[in-house]
Amino acid sequence: MAFVALSAILFTQCSKEDENTSGGYDFMDQTAQGMIEGNTWTLKSGSATMSNWDDGQFSINLFEIESDFPCIDFLGGDQVFFSIDTVVGIYQLNFDLSGGTGQTVTIFQESTVMNNIATDGAVEITEIDRVNGVIKGKIDARFDSENYINGNFEVAFCDILSENYEFKNQDAQGKIGGTSWTYAKGVAEDSYFSPGEIEITLTTENAVDLCLSWFDGDKITFEVPKQTGVYQLRDYWSGDDENYSVSIYSSSESSTDVATWGAIEIIEVDELGGTISGRIDATGGSDNFINGYFEVAICE
Repeated sequence: MAFVALSAILFTQCSKEDENTSGGYDFMDQTAQGMIEGNTWTLKSGSATMSNWDDGQFSINLFEIESDFPCIDFLGGDQVFFSIDTVVGIYQLNFDLSGGTGQTVTIFQESTVMNNIATDGAVEITEIDRVNGVIKGKIDARFDSENYINGNFEVAFCDILSENYEFKNQDAQGKIGGTSWTYAKGVAEDSYFSPGEIEITLTTENAVDLCLSWFDGDKITFEVPKQTGVYQLRDYWSGDDENYSVSIYSSSESSTDVATWGAIEIIEVDELGGTISGRIDATGGSDNFINGYFEVAICE
């Protein structure tokens, strides 16, 4: 994901010399907060993924930007990130210059591209909830008097959440390009590229016969097998043979966001009545998501 790659890039940028020589740790019972380059900083959202470099570690990012989808949204700004073992426990910060190993926390300022590598303090992982996709912990990371973080954190466990979905009992609705969107009518046509699959388009259009109409407004499109079942959305790079995704097109921005979180359920294929009904839960970020029921016309 974007933030994982960002963490790796940021770590290689410039960093100041560590000025803090005090040891030990003292976790404060508060939302993680502190200072970055002399500016106050407070945790608003966070994410955790399995590390790309070590299967036994999490990569955790703490952001000062609030987001309902921290695993999907690209969040910039000053931030704190670190890798840590996937086991509940306390990990004291340290760095072995001779071996180039240790447990550190990077305190990053975006405007100066400054990485301050904290080696004083500790991080505690207090809970790993693999059902609800949440990781909780505490942090006391100190670099100097202008760069330090202390308090509690709770972040989204992205590897678990990416497998979760929840269909809401409502007509399909959500946001496209940050604007509220509600489904009106849609169509299903045989896929041009994948035999045995159908391409479904959901729109706000109320035309009498969408099969004979061209709709260029905000719309949702996806391809799934022409049979009942639940189809999990997955990233193209997931390695899974079945990589279903949802394209969310914003006409005002002339752009398409691809949702790879969630699922689509085809409930009924009524060839006689000429309709397909189903449910969708697709998330492409805070500004692009859709959830609820749909019924579309089968176009011959």
